[in-house]
Amino acid sequence: MKLILIRHGDAEPGLDDSTRDLSDLGIEQSGWAAKILLGLQIVPEIIFCSPLCRAKQTAEEIRKVFPQPDLITSEHLTPLSDHRQILEILVKLRCNSVLLVGHEPYLSILISLLTTGTRHGRFIISKGGIAVIHLDGSVSAGNGALRLLLQSDEIKVIQKML
Repeated sequence: MKLILIRHGDAEPGLDDSTRDLSDLGIEQSGWAAKILLGLQIVPEIIFCSPLCRAKQTAEEIRKVFPQPDLITSEHLTPLSDHRQILEILVKLRCNSVLLVGHEPYLSILISLLTTGTRHGRFIISKGGIAVIHLDGSVSAGNGALRLLLQSDEIKVIQKML
């Protein structure tokens, strides 16, 4: 399975974290991330996103490039969720490519857990950044290989070159 992780794009400041909208930059970042995936021929079969507004909006921007996959909102992708819950969902899927749209520190910990078997790796995904993990066989801790990690600044440079 290819597990694609995208951190939500830049969001407007606000007091209520759950209702913060994407900024104009965040909308651009989300579109850039989707176009990079398309250019790499990495096409998600299903998209899961956090219920927080900025993550849902990021997923909606991604669906402008990939309109086919179902979009499922999951409480298991909020910033402080237990990673075991999303892993249990992934184990049951019969997909070759799954996209998760979420937050920090959740996504960095998930990368570490899947690639090193521990929660204490030194991975960071910037707003609008992309990670792709290849899971050969089971979806389990330490069974993944990080194939791609692009930060939003790198994505912006690549977009200018295309």
